[in-house]
Amino acid sequence: MTQTLTPHPDRVDDAIDGADEQQTARLELLEALPVRLAASDLEKMRLLAAEGKTSRAVDPLIVQIEIRRAREREAIPRPFTAAQQQAADEEAALQRLGALDMNRLAKGTHVPNVQLRQMMDGIVARDDVSRTALLTRAGYKSSSHGNRQLGYMRASGSSRRAQTIRLADAARVARALGVEPREVVGL
Repeated sequence: MTQTLTPHPDRVDDAIDGADEQQTARLELLEALPVRLAASDLEKMRLLAAEGKTSRAVDPLIVQIEIRRAREREAIPRPFTAAQQQAADEEAALQRLGALDMNRLAKGTHVPNVQLRQMMDGIVARDDVSRTALLTRAGYKSSSHGNRQLGYMRASGSSRRAQTIRLADAARVARALGVEPREVVGL
């Protein structure tokens, strides 16, 4: 991991305050996504932040958001109330993404595919339709290609499953599911 002297996450807040509308919109979008940075990557970012540094490996906005969230979690007094425990459980259940996928989200080129998988699984269970039929409706010539993009199966020769999907592919899958693309967080 390459280290560089960039603003400490606490000082990034000041930079964000004066950011333009596009930067603010990007920050709000990243905050709304139903995913979090992987624990191992978060720990690396926290160690660097403690030294007043950050990494080029993760977008500075992601670092700022995730470190702030970690500090907020730590600031909650223990033991948790029932509402706090429910919020903590919901947070823990969110999909964790590595630095590569989080950077794709920060650039705005991809969205998390977990949302589309959940929608598809619900439709398959409810409407007695196969996933293959839905992928065909979305325009995939091969159900394997669609299954790989949505993270149902890993790519050939890879040990990991896709966790993000390109915007155009996500939009056509959403339409095939009968959902407006704007209903998918990030599109």
